[in-house]
Amino acid sequence: MMWQKSCSRCQGDLFDAEDRFGRYIACAQCGHELPPAEEQAVLAQASRAAATTPQAKRRLVTAGR
Repeated sequence: MMWQKSCSRCQGDLFDAEDRFGRYIACAQCGHELPPAEEQAVLAQASRAAATTPQAKRRLVTAGR
């Protein structure tokens, strides 16, 4: 997943990745790796944004049928 212009250091684009040490979120431009607290904030914001998209609303409506 990518988050555009969300880096707290350079306002660059964040991406999530995984290596042998686990999952992490880093900036594509400056390489800054988010600390756990910032990761949680980005993920929470992304989940709130995803819940308000038209597709998500449509899924909620059709799930009730």
